[in-house]
Amino acid sequence: MKATAFGLIGGTVFALAFWSVVGRGQPAAAEHSVYQPSGDLIALSTMIEVDRQAVQQIAVVDPRTRTMSVYHIEPKSSAIKLKSVRNIEADLQMPEYNAVEPLPKEIRAMLERR
Repeated sequence: MKATAFGLIGGTVFALAFWSVVGRGQPAAAEHSVYQPSGDLIALSTMIEVDRQAVQQIAVVDPRTRTMSVYHIEPKSSAIKLKSVRNIEADLQMPEYNAVEPLPKEIRAMLERR
């Protein structure tokens, strides 16, 4: 329980620090940033639209624990909202999900026939 609370607080502090480095300006919709200061955590930032309002979205990935968290930061109030946290270890072990034809296994089979 303490580790979870520490991780949440640490992630929030990291997101705040990241946001102060990136700046408060609103980048173009396609613009995004990747920040990996020490190699421990990876932060990805982009602007998205939520309910017709531009919101900064920051995804923080911990490769060591294979956990990902997503935050939304409202530019006007600077409020940070934790939107989701997920351990992605099982996700990364699936060979395919929500794939469309040709499926990855079909592509591999075509390549092996060459």
